[in-house]
Amino acid sequence: MSSTNPDPVLSTLLEAREQFVRFLTAQTQNRAEAEDLVQASLLKVIQTTAQPDSADSAVAWFYRVLRNALADHHRARQSQLRAAERHARELDEAEEPELEQVACQCIKALLPTLKPAEANALEAIDLGGQTLAEAATHLGITPNAMAVRLHRARKALREKVERTCRTCAAHGCLDCRCRPALLEPKNL
Repeated sequence: MSSTNPDPVLSTLLEAREQFVRFLTAQTQNRAEAEDLVQASLLKVIQTTAQPDSADSAVAWFYRVLRNALADHHRARQSQLRAAERHARELDEAEEPELEQVACQCIKALLPTLKPAEANALEAIDLGGQTLAEAATHLGITPNAMAVRLHRARKALREKVERTCRTCAAHGCLDCRCRPALLEPKNL
């Protein structure tokens, strides 16, 4: 069952639909995105009264519609990217001070009680933000050796924190209320 469209402008646009999709695919590098833009533009054309007078000028007119839709699409995408970046920055800024305030301060006091190589591994990776590979290169060892060193350092620190902090260590050492007297070397 076939139906004919009495609107010659719309018929011309529908016949050239694949051509429009190829044009926008070249612009967006994404066929699905291009098809969505063509579909939305065709819907917009159907809903508007401002159309060209003849089918001959319809294709050129619709290319202008598509270019405007593409520009709007790029602006919206850039706006979304900027908003996402701004949101990520705000989260980073909000989390960093909070983590510094809440994390157990015993850890910094206990680092010097570890073997120097273990303390260096923890300071470089966990506190300094270096990657395992970066820290290994800096220390002149293999990444595997660095991973073993870091594992041993974390285990040793965990044991010292559990012995020193007792109750708060069982709850993750957040909002630590350990007394500085507990950190004196004679208690370690």
